[in-house]
Amino acid sequence: MKFRYTFYFAFRMFQTNKLRTFLTVLGISIGIGTILFLVSLGYGLQALLLERIASKNALLSIDVKSKEDVLLINDDVVQTFRDIDDIEDVIPVTTTKGLIRLDDVQGGTNVNIVDPSYFKYFPTNPQKGGYITLTNDGISNGVVVSEAVLRLFNISADDVFNEKGESIKDIEVILFWENNQNKTGEDENTEQSIQSSNIVPQLIERKFPIVGVIREPIVTYMYIARQDVPNIPITTYSEVKIKTLTDEAREKARNTALEMGFEVVAIVDTLVQTTRIFRIIQITLGVFGLVALVVSAIGMFNTMTIALLERTREIGIIKAIGARRKDVANLFLIESGMLGILGGLGGIAFGYVMGYVFNLGLNILASFLGGQALQLFERPLWFVATIFLFSGIVGFITGIYPAMRASKLNALEALQYK
Repeated sequence: MKFRYTFYFAFRMFQTNKLRTFLTVLGISIGIGTILFLVSLGYGLQALLLERIASKNALLSIDVKSKEDVLLINDDVVQTFRDIDDIEDVIPVTTTKGLIRLDDVQGGTNVNIVDPSYFKYFPTNPQKGGYITLTNDGISNGVVVSEAVLRLFNISADDVFNEKGESIKDIEVILFWENNQNKTGEDENTEQSIQSSNIVPQLIERKFPIVGVIREPIVTYMYIARQDVPNIPITTYSEVKIKTLTDEAREKARNTALEMGFEVVAIVDTLVQTTRIFRIIQITLGVFGLVALVVSAIGMFNTMTIALLERTREIGIIKAIGARRKDVANLFLIESGMLGILGGLGGIAFGYVMGYVFNLGLNILASFLGGQALQLFERPLWFVATIFLFSGIVGFITGIYPAMRASKLNALEALQYK
């Protein structure tokens, strides 16, 4: 029997049993769609998180931290890092205490003094606004604060900027200096410690516009440009950010810092651990979707078995006129494969629609609650192609047993079947 005839007979089943064919395709579509929905949700959450915790520059950066009074970073240490090959930038950070005032309310916070180039390698974008930049005169455009600082004054990030995104709030900063300028731990009683210690206020008391807000609702801190505090004598640093050009240089700088006894923090380590966790999440979600697919495959197997019983006399006729066992087997394998392919196409469409509706509903809810709209689903093209191919394979497999049974039927017995 020619292949086109085999294909014609296989397709004729869809026309004679439209409702059963539709329900079978719908079942396999739900199974494939569930897999696509759940796994794409896992990919979307992973992409969303990695987008927030890492940039390309951040992945090639490390933070080297001093150990309070035990081991401090000085200019000699900074120069040691600069002498390493393939080092793009070494940016020291100094941490001190300060008082901040806004609308006649004041509070204490930790102040990080940095060069504005520090923010080129910052792992995340600000929640609102931007980062510190310098004007042509070498003056900064303002300061960056954590969200917790705004909560001290009972305001939100939206209160700091107008509709054009321009800063409308100025914060007054009073810096204090002490011999141990590099104490880096978070002090919940910063203002009290300032008043009780022998700290001498410097001649740094001025207002700065708030140009950016970092998403940190618990720890109060702010960043100020080094160019805005030229009178402070900085000789040691709380930490230093090292930006490298290659992964090898990053690891060499890390090993150098560890050999010197400093603590090292690298975003790439967090990225690797996060990727492993999300891989487990994706597999788990995929298993849940696979359960739905197995149920659908059982339904498709049942459909093919019923089709075998219903068409026993037909099989006897085509065998009597010369059809081979191979032709009969191909007939059922083509039918089951087409069911799987149609189910795959329907499943992909179903998964996209489910994801769109779920994401839209969640974003509408977020807008009512004052949240931010997000894209929660990520569908790599290779994954969509894989599950489409997988659906065809599942359909083909479910048709193997009915095809074998049909091919082994005796033509005379099949003609006598009622």
